[in-house]
Amino acid sequence: MINIKKLHFKKNASEKWFLSLPEWNGGPEELEMVSGADTLLDILSEDGSECILYMSESQFEGAHVIELLAEREPDKGGGGDYILKVYNGEVIDLKIWLCEVTRWVWGKLPVSIYFSRTGNG
Repeated sequence: MINIKKLHFKKNASEKWFLSLPEWNGGPEELEMVSGADTLLDILSEDGSECILYMSESQFEGAHVIELLAEREPDKGGGGDYILKVYNGEVIDLKIWLCEVTRWVWGKLPVSIYFSRTGNG
């Protein structure tokens, strides 16, 4: 069985995206989506203010994928640099930085993260 996480993202009045993660014990600024992740959420939400994504380390029907390019050293922000090569059949080569919260959510930095706007693709 595929383990799929449901993650909720919201854009605030300042047009900044944040992961809604009530169980997070760190500062709220650590949940801000920046460096390409915000661009991805603008695309996925069709410039809306909310986006729910179903995400897994395993491929599932209808899912798109971002792939890890490199882990960042802690002094470079930590987390990892990912790329979304293709979205809806179009090559977009969007580079995305996902911070250390990614490691907290997944227990590691996944090599691939599959995502969809719906749970079953």
